[in-house]
Amino acid sequence: MPFFSAVDDTKLFYTVEGHGPPLICLPGGPMQASAYLGDLGGLSRHRTLVLPDLRGTGRSAVPNDPDTCRAERLVQDVEALRVHLELERTDLLGHSAGAHLALLYATTHPERVRRLVLLTPSSTLPGIAAGAEQRLAIADTRRGEPWFARAYAALHRLLHGAGMDGDLEALAPLMYGRWDRRAQEHHRLRDMQTNQHAAAVYMASSDADRAAIQCRLDNVVCPVLLHTGEIDLNSPPAAVAQLGRLLMDSRHEVQPDAGHFPWLDSPIEFTTIINQFLDAQSWHESGCASRVNRTINPPVKESVMTNHESLRKAFDDLLKAARKATTGTELEPPPGQWSVDQVLAHVSMVNAATIATAYTVAAGLNATYDNRTALDAWSIQNTIDLAQGRSGLHDRIAEQARVLCTLDWPVLSATELAVKVPARLLSNDALVVDQVLTLDEIITGLADAEIPGHTQQILALVLEAAC
Repeated sequence: MPFFSAVDDTKLFYTVEGHGPPLICLPGGPMQASAYLGDLGGLSRHRTLVLPDLRGTGRSAVPNDPDTCRAERLVQDVEALRVHLELERTDLLGHSAGAHLALLYATTHPERVRRLVLLTPSSTLPGIAAGAEQRLAIADTRRGEPWFARAYAALHRLLHGAGMDGDLEALAPLMYGRWDRRAQEHHRLRDMQTNQHAAAVYMASSDADRAAIQCRLDNVVCPVLLHTGEIDLNSPPAAVAQLGRLLMDSRHEVQPDAGHFPWLDSPIEFTTIINQFLDAQSWHESGCASRVNRTINPPVKESVMTNHESLRKAFDDLLKAARKATTGTELEPPPGQWSVDQVLAHVSMVNAATIATAYTVAAGLNATYDNRTALDAWSIQNTIDLAQGRSGLHDRIAEQARVLCTLDWPVLSATELAVKVPARLLSNDALVVDQVLTLDEIITGLADAEIPGHTQQILALVLEAAC
């Protein structure tokens, strides 16, 4: 088990997820175990995520002195982790209240931070001031959701000092871009993952920490990414932008249709933004060789595929269109055409066939590629039923997209991507492809034609419903 000792000998736990350059990820809550971060929407496919449980949370020991749960004191724990990992410098990410700790660390040890990601940072940071009207305006964009009336009323009471029992729980749907099964399960685990006594200590020190950070912001010379969700009630983008103006080298990215946990709402878009920021400077040029990199990661080889970005964008556009359809009225397709659910089910089946073909090639077996089952009405309806509707189809496609965007070294070599596969593809009952394609051509076809075409199908139905 990966443990390290703090300066006061408190035993602290951390987990390691993924491959690539290490990224230390500080959880929020405040004082919530790092498990809620998961793999940050698949960011672990590109980075080795180092996820510490802050003292008194998760599998880390409860300190003898509760006062050591103050954020300023936790800076010493982050530094102890860096030393333990033998990182000369590190990339650092902090989510929500964890962004407070991350920025506090960066102002204290600026020479140890290569790049800093402040992910939906909390309002305890300097410059971030969100008023009641700003939060109510964000909440109002969710009007029409079945839970809206109860959540909005609770928010209004809390913002005007008249909160009632149950109001905080009623707000939960407003914290997520989509209040689906995944979001509900994510929220359900929050209380059992949080040390409320430690959280109170952490929050009690926030005013003093805020002043300390304000005085030392000029110390932060590394590039900083402020990443917010467009509909994040906790960290409104306009408020977070104010912090960016106080930093020497910062950029602000707003993720459309995302809430306080943007890696759940649109994982492909989230990982693309974070990766682009962290990759802006070569990892090896930055001098960040470490124990994590030496003992966990295999040698990095140059990518052999060039269509990852277009594939990510194609899936992201498709999922945005699906969410747009979900928030509207039920869309009736013209006679003989597919509904939104049927389009999504077809896409998920084509994705599954593509993944199966790729792994058949990787297994050294003879592969074929055929989309006829994905056109069968019974099979499409069965897929809808198995996914339990549109929300499940959305999540299934998002996960499949993550897999498809990893079909590169080391999963597949250039030789495997060049393997020729007999392909038979139909569209509207007409045979459109009956020839041998390389595996790379099959995957590229998803990005260039298959996924964009079905995105347009969905958007056409949304526009027709609006007319």
